[in-house]
Amino acid sequence: MENVDGVNYNTYELYRTEAIANKSGKIILNPIEQGLVVRRQSNSKPRNVFEQFFGASAYEDINVTANSRPVTVEVLPLPEEGKPENFNGAVGNFQYKIQTTRNELKANEAFRL
Repeated sequence: MENVDGVNYNTYELYRTEAIANKSGKIILNPIEQGLVVRRQSNSKPRNVFEQFFGASAYEDINVTANSRPVTVEVLPLPEEGKPENFNGAVGNFQYKIQTTRNELKANEAFRL
């Protein structure tokens, strides 16, 4: 249950993602839009005994587009104190092993790297 602008809503997590900053400063995360079906109680009367017994007519499905709000985050710069002289922002040890499917090519030929 969440209160949004003074109105209580049942809330569910529809989407989760992670944001990894690659620069400092204020960054605005774009809103997310998601289509979904909301089931709400209906005032219509049951059409037959089965709907009356199982309650099928008591609810109706409505297509809704849900939108999040944009979020602004403040990314702090990396600390300068204690930073190694050759530090360029990358963390870890990197090694690359590159192989090609061909060592010689003619013009407009392809290869796999």
